[in-house]
Amino acid sequence: ININRANVKEFDMAPLKWKGFETGSEEGAQRGKEFYDGKTIALGDLDGPQIEVLGFSRYLKDLPLSAVIKNHFKLKEIRIHTPSEHSIDGKRFDAEMQLLHECNAKTEPACPVSKTMVVAVLMSKARTALDEKSPVFLETMIADIGLLGGVWSQYVSLYAFDFGRVASALKPYLSRYFFFKGSLTAPPCSEDVTWFVLKDPMPIEQEHLDYFIKVQGKNARPLQP
Repeated sequence: ININRANVKEFDMAPLKWKGFETGSEEGAQRGKEFYDGKTIALGDLDGPQIEVLGFSRYLKDLPLSAVIKNHFKLKEIRIHTPSEHSIDGKRFDAEMQLLHECNAKTEPACPVSKTMVVAVLMSKARTALDEKSPVFLETMIADIGLLGGVWSQYVSLYAFDFGRVASALKPYLSRYFFFKGSLTAPPCSEDVTWFVLKDPMPIEQEHLDYFIKVQGKNARPLQP
């Protein structure tokens, strides 16, 4: 989706925070698996931390925040797309990380109707003159997926994926975001998905970007109007 700033309505929204990772300095080991499914490098089967967000409403601007329902989503999957699947005022970015969350009958508190929420992190090539670097967790992802040696039918079991590193890297970006309803960008392209697209891009070093492109190529869905 191309986000046109001229059509964006401004709201006073709180920063995004995962429960147990509010300060951005905590550690938190998660079990899961890392794999390449033929399209995307991903971390899956995560029983990740929860995040509390405001429910989407077309009347949001006219309601006090205390009157807006809150939903609790649990992190289930992290995927990387090259290039980004969102653009801002027509500008597309070099990569995008999507953190997929779910709220259903098994989450606490439960959602009577299953819901999906995605936090999208835009990425731009690191500016070496400013000493910008990739976040450490990206280096870890690349090192882990490299253990497969190109045998993509396998996966790497993760017994101590540290989400704290992700939360720490994202903390400076979590107070500025676009908030809208959309759909999943991969089949079945389910609708009624809540999206939080962080406004400011995170740096990714050229060598790390090149690795993702080498493995998965250009795997972003064409931009939607």
